[in-house]
Amino acid sequence: MPLYAQLQDSQWYFGGSGAGVHFYSCTDSIFENVYASNWEGCVTMSDEQTGQLLFYSNGIHIYNANHDTMANGFNAGLSNSITQNIAIKKPGSNHLFYFFTADVQGGISSNPSYPNAIGVNYAEIDMNLNGGLGGVISKFNILKDTSNCEKLTAVRHANGQDIWLIGHEYGNNNFFVYSITTSGINTTPDYYSVGPVIKTFQQGIPGLANFDAIGELKASPNGAKLAFTTYYNGITALVDFDNSTGAISNPIQLNINDGGYGVSFSPNNSILYIGAIDTAISFVPDNGKLLQFDISSGIQSTIQNSKTIIYNQINCGFSSLKLSPNGTIIVSHYGNSGSVVGDGYLGEIRYPDSLGFACNYIHSAIYLKGKTSSWGLNNQMENPNYCIPTATPEITSSGASLNVYPNPATDLLNVNIVSHNKISIHLILFDITGKQVLNKVLENPFNKIEVSVLNPGVYIVSLTDENGKVKNEKFIKL
Repeated sequence: MPLYAQLQDSQWYFGGSGAGVHFYSCTDSIFENVYASNWEGCVTMSDEQTGQLLFYSNGIHIYNANHDTMANGFNAGLSNSITQNIAIKKPGSNHLFYFFTADVQGGISSNPSYPNAIGVNYAEIDMNLNGGLGGVISKFNILKDTSNCEKLTAVRHANGQDIWLIGHEYGNNNFFVYSITTSGINTTPDYYSVGPVIKTFQQGIPGLANFDAIGELKASPNGAKLAFTTYYNGITALVDFDNSTGAISNPIQLNINDGGYGVSFSPNNSILYIGAIDTAISFVPDNGKLLQFDISSGIQSTIQNSKTIIYNQINCGFSSLKLSPNGTIIVSHYGNSGSVVGDGYLGEIRYPDSLGFACNYIHSAIYLKGKTSSWGLNNQMENPNYCIPTATPEITSSGASLNVYPNPATDLLNVNIVSHNKISIHLILFDITGKQVLNKVLENPFNKIEVSVLNPGVYIVSLTDENGKVKNEKFIKL
């Protein structure tokens, strides 16, 4: 039986003019009317079982499922101009959540209504209040003094219940790691001084504005790796993370030759994507690049030499990159209209587990129906289970390789078996609910599967060879 993602990440609210994407049954559809403009530090939380919207935030205010300001949710965060805020469900609870915000550009500004709210802060949300619409029960609880980068991510503990909250200080090379358990937040963090120093050393605006405090920190879906980049100098590093102890080690510094902002790992944890921009004080860059690194070797020189520019666009800035519930990577970009606010489309890396141009990046993949994106998407904790079955290995022992195409498909799906020996393949086709819709044995090297009778949606092709090894492929029926 295929395993599917939990649904807490199924709805995203973001954008300079208020936009949203709902990943429903592993396909995306656009919400046209969103009431809050989420410029940068965007967070959306949905129910993990039903996918129903619970709340979202633009970094300042917290909004409920009716798109109204949540009770006591006005001025609950530091700023909507901050790279990463994050919401975390309290371990062991069905209704309590934490909403964390970090320093704005290393602490150079704060919420004017709460000038003493410095450093990493958090609010507490109780979804049992107000008839299930929720309410903020406390806010501006100071967790850590300044000065910190605008980088916050989270990883599930190896015990499957607790959470690690991870950030990075500004002006040094210190990661900080907080443990969140059923007892709450352990307010004493562990520190790990590894990797390059994050600081903007240039004189003038770049240094005074702490521009390198900007930029994302992300965890791989399996929680074994962390990576970050920075906005001005492009200070970039990959490190190991132990989700049993919270320890950070084995830093590998990477050169992206530009400034950076967005970061994401592929679903199979072996490829790293970074959005790079030409370094400029102007927030509308001349040139944007989408970079790919093969990190599977764990060797610095090999990883660095694998750097591939998979897309290059003038008058473009690449901002947040986010692994979606359907296993693609969504890319926010701006500058096509000469504006920092955002473009009318989102980009999408369709096959992020594939190296080079086979990853199939589409720059204008998701039309926002008159809305605009901006710098943020939805800074949710990455989930290792997506809409692709995860419980079975790839075909290797038979010596056969399989090609399934086209994807998406309309009428016919081709399944080609490449092998030096005659081999039969058992094919089972699942719909997104896990129901079998086709079961047959393939013995020819070239096979055409009729899919025109299927309903539009996402399907899983499960292919088993004579040795019991399994390969799973996702395809979209149009």
